[in-house]
Amino acid sequence: MSQSEPAEREALQREVLETRHAVIRMDHSIRQLSGEVKALSRAQQRQVGGRWWHSSVTYVLIGGLATLAAFSFARAALEGHEREAVQQRARLADLERRVSTLGEALEQQQRSEREAYAFYELVAAGRREEAIERFATLEARVDNRAVLALLRNEVQRFRFALAQETYDAGNRFFEAEQWAEARDAYARSRAYVEHMPFGGALAFRLAETLYRLRDYANAWPHYEQAVESGVLSRQDQATAIFRWAESLERVGQRERAEELYGRFLRGHSRHPWAGTAEQRRGALLRQRAGE
Repeated sequence: MSQSEPAEREALQREVLETRHAVIRMDHSIRQLSGEVKALSRAQQRQVGGRWWHSSVTYVLIGGLATLAAFSFARAALEGHEREAVQQRARLADLERRVSTLGEALEQQQRSEREAYAFYELVAAGRREEAIERFATLEARVDNRAVLALLRNEVQRFRFALAQETYDAGNRFFEAEQWAEARDAYARSRAYVEHMPFGGALAFRLAETLYRLRDYANAWPHYEQAVESGVLSRQDQATAIFRWAESLERVGQRERAEELYGRFLRGHSRHPWAGTAEQRRGALLRQRAGE
């Protein structure tokens, strides 16, 4: 055997070993690659299954959203109809109130016209006292201002006429010294029209009747009104001031009575009653000094 054979045998053995190792490594690589292929296949199957599941869920979600959208739209439409119905009912209620108000106003106007016509019949019949008495309530019920103004003028005319008539009646009772009847007639005259052209003279005559009836508490305010009116004659003014003071003295208003006696003396020092006024004034001054 030659020397080269062992070397060739060793080289061949090394080559066989290397080849075997390469085959083993290749076998491992094939197995690893096969495992990776199987794993990839399983992942792909899972992915396909997941896609199917996700697609189904997506379809369900889309359908649910579509149903929800349709429900929301229907609900919004229903709420819109309900709001419109509420508005319609409110408008209807407002119209009914307006119709009711107009009906009441029409009824009030008709009632006012009936009352005005009934009152006019009193005026036309010359029932003056009844017309005056009823006018106070009629004035608040008649809406027609023009008609009311005409009726008011008629009533005022009645008032003046009755005031004059009762004043004249009072003067007749006064001249006859029927003091109570005169007092009542003068009081009625003042009740008809308080401010009359003869108001100052009426106040003086009424005060005189009350003085003669010894009603001093009610007499002195009418004396005061008569004096302050400025329409009395000088003689009647002197009488009014003196009896004004006397009436106040009799009801206990001494200080004011003393002042009026002084006023009488300053304006009517030559009057027949001047001495009496001086005496009463002096007595009142002494009483006040003694107090």
